[in-house]
Amino acid sequence: MKKLELRELIAVAFFAALTTVGAWISIPLPFSPVPIVLANLFVLLSGVILGKWLGSLSQIVYLLLGFVGVPVFAGHTGGPSVFAGPTGGYLIGYVLASFIAGLLVEYLPRLSRSRVYEPARLAFAMTIGAVIIYIPGIPWLAHVTGMDISTTMVKGFYPYLPGDMVKIIVATMLCLSLIEQLLPLWKWPAARRVCEEEGGRRGGARRGHGFAHAEQRATSRGLCGGAGRDGQLLKRRICGVRAHRRATGRKTLPRVIDRRMGSV
Repeated sequence: MKKLELRELIAVAFFAALTTVGAWISIPLPFSPVPIVLANLFVLLSGVILGKWLGSLSQIVYLLLGFVGVPVFAGHTGGPSVFAGPTGGYLIGYVLASFIAGLLVEYLPRLSRSRVYEPARLAFAMTIGAVIIYIPGIPWLAHVTGMDISTTMVKGFYPYLPGDMVKIIVATMLCLSLIEQLLPLWKWPAARRVCEEEGGRRGGARRGHGFAHAEQRATSRGLCGGAGRDGQLLKRRICGVRAHRRATGRKTLPRVIDRRMGSV
């Protein structure tokens, strides 16, 4: 089994802490034993940003802390009794949701080379992840309270859908703004997949390098100003990418340029 790096352990602990803070931000509902919490927002983010394995691991750490009595759950509660209560199924769903969201973001095919379609792919993955939380949550709520399924849906599913939609929108916007910033430091499959300019899961670490860094490398090696055919071709490509950046605002390096940088 692969050992986790220090930065991965820090990221796992960080998202477990974020989930804790999200659980503390809760709104009790008078007609339901399940409060509205912000925790599932960070559950979805953990899967999308960290990937399926590290994201689900962060939620396992969160649940283990609560199981041993640390007050990390809604209402500053903790202990095994919380898992036996009405919200126990939803808590187990956190691990599944993080795993599925990370899995979908990592392996769903790209709809186009244009990144305009990336928000739709992120939103779809997190929507499925949000629904996954209810799969163990609703049956367990019905078992604990003795309600039938239709009543359980009214008290444990329908009232939370509008809030889930808002959380998915917010999480998608956060991912689009954060993943490119995190990519040079956190080269995990899910984050790298979102930032790739072209499809495929075999992108090298160089693909995440910024255009400015690649241009500096090319200039230092005499490629941009060279008189040879390769140098002139690369110069035209870089000029084209520079114009493309001004038009689209993209910061990542197209694969054809990045591959050329790595071969010289």
